[in-house]
Amino acid sequence: MNFLPIPDLPDLRERLYRCSVLGDEDSCWIWLGTRRLSGHGAIRIARKKVQAHRVSYVAHIGQIPDGMFVCHSCDNPPCINPSHLFLGTAADNSADMARKGRANRPDGSANPAAKLTPDDVLDFIRLREQGLYYHKIAEMYGVNAETVRRAVLGRSWKNIERSREEAA
Repeated sequence: MNFLPIPDLPDLRERLYRCSVLGDEDSCWIWLGTRRLSGHGAIRIARKKVQAHRVSYVAHIGQIPDGMFVCHSCDNPPCINPSHLFLGTAADNSADMARKGRANRPDGSANPAAKLTPDDVLDFIRLREQGLYYHKIAEMYGVNAETVRRAVLGRSWKNIERSREEAA
């Protein structure tokens, strides 16, 4: 994924700076413009939306080789400080994330959007065994009945240990 041709680097840097809170070399430079769900900034370049930290890397350091990621040493997605950015492969990025304890656990509960915990899923199973309907359990936990059904049947939350009878 080679980067787009960059028109005028001083103008590009100025665009980045106008939409950011800048600090010294050690502090994060926080992107205040549009953000993606991941928290990474987004900026339009040649009518294409691009991650702001990637644009900052190109504007301050240079082109990004094909297949390379621009990673954050600060673990702060809206940061565009070039001294906090480094190149790595997908494997490097994943290893960095795991090393810093940011990798999702297999049960999914580390996901910031997760509404459930493994204990909730075990409760679903017990409540269903007691005869409660999926929609009643869902009301109790503020989730969709299909979410409960999939968890109870092991179609989601597959890592939750179930007895053979429960999984059937």
